[in-house]
Amino acid sequence: MNPRRAHLLWGAVLAALLLFLLLAPKPWSFPMGPDFFGPRERPLAAHAWIASWWAAALNGGLALLFFATAPLWAGPSDEVPLARPRRSRAFVIGLLAAALLAGALRWPLAGTGLWSDEAWTVQHTIAGHWKPGRDGSGALVAKTPSWAETLWVYWQPTNQVLYS
Repeated sequence: MNPRRAHLLWGAVLAALLLFLLLAPKPWSFPMGPDFFGPRERPLAAHAWIASWWAAALNGGLALLFFATAPLWAGPSDEVPLARPRRSRAFVIGLLAAALLAGALRWPLAGTGLWSDEAWTVQHTIAGHWKPGRDGSGALVAKTPSWAETLWVYWQPTNQVLYS
């Protein structure tokens, strides 16, 4: 990548992060404080905005540091295209053998379905579940998660929903 294109890319990243930091709701404007690890009673959207703002601030600071100090640590660009390393025949055969062995070891488990932690995650964050109502009658009420809960809630399962 030529230096001019790299400078433009870093400048675009910094501009996007700065724009987000200026336009997004600030962490200290939410109830219960700006702490990223705030109480669970805080609304889910507030957790997401606070985490995103702090992440953008941290990444913006690092990007600015790298951009400002690039002349000190980045060498000159010679614009010479790098040749792709040629893989030996033994490497390719070993890689295929490892892939076949891994597939053979996992094939018997392919039809067993989800394990308990994965099933809990899918049920509580994607499919929904039934739980007793708050009125004390014992009637079950369907609890269907929203998309925000599916993507952001991670309080109990051992596997985050996108991992499963």
